[in-house]
Amino acid sequence: MESSQKQDKQDPSTLNDANLKKEESPKLFSIGHSNHEMSVFIALLKQHRIDSIIDVRSHPYSKYSSHFNMRSLRSALESERIKYAYLGAELGGQPEEKSFYDREGRVLYDRIAESEAFRNALDRVVREMQTSRTAILCSEEDPSECHRHLLIGRVLRERGINLNHIRADGALQTEQELVDLQKSKKQDLRQLDLFPQTRETSQWKSIRSVSPKNQQ
Repeated sequence: MESSQKQDKQDPSTLNDANLKKEESPKLFSIGHSNHEMSVFIALLKQHRIDSIIDVRSHPYSKYSSHFNMRSLRSALESERIKYAYLGAELGGQPEEKSFYDREGRVLYDRIAESEAFRNALDRVVREMQTSRTAILCSEEDPSECHRHLLIGRVLRERGINLNHIRADGALQTEQELVDLQKSKKQDLRQLDLFPQTRETSQWKSIRSVSPKNQQ
C-alpha cells in the first residue's frame, strides 16, 4: 500500500518542467514603433524577449522617426541579435492593388484575407513563431487603430492564435482583451443611439481612407 502511494506522487522537478513548457508555448506578439527612441523600442523588445521582428508596414519608413526606416531599423535590430524580415507587401494595410479598395479609399480587408499572397505570408509568420519569439511590427502604438488588429489579428484569431500586443508602457494586451473592450464600447454606443436603424451596416474594412489617391 505504501509503495503504491509513493508511485502516485509526482516528482516536483517534473511538475516544474511541465509548468515551464506550458509557459514557453509559442506566442505571437505585435508592436507599433510610434515615435519611440530606438533605445526605448529595443528595451520593449528585450522586456518580452523578442528575437524576431516581421515588418508588416506597407511602406517601411517613417517620416517623423527616420531611425525606423527599413535600413536603419534592420541594422539596429541585427546589432542586438534580433532577426528582421519584411512582409509588408503581402501583409501591409495599404496594398497597391486598386481592387483592394472601395470607392472611398478604404481597404477591403476581406479581399486581402482571401488573397493567396496574404495567406502564404501569414503561414510564414506562424512558422516563425514556432521557433522564435516573434513580433509583427507596424507604426501605430494603439493596435485598435492598426491593421495588426483589424486585419491580421482577426485572421489569426480564426486560426486559434491570440495575438499579444506590446503597449508603450511594456504592458501586454491580448487580442481577445482588445476585442472584448471594443465590443463593450460598441454596446455603449448602441444604447446612446436614438436612431439605430440609420446606422450603416458594419463591414470588414479599414476605419478610414488610406488610399494614396484619396489623400492627394
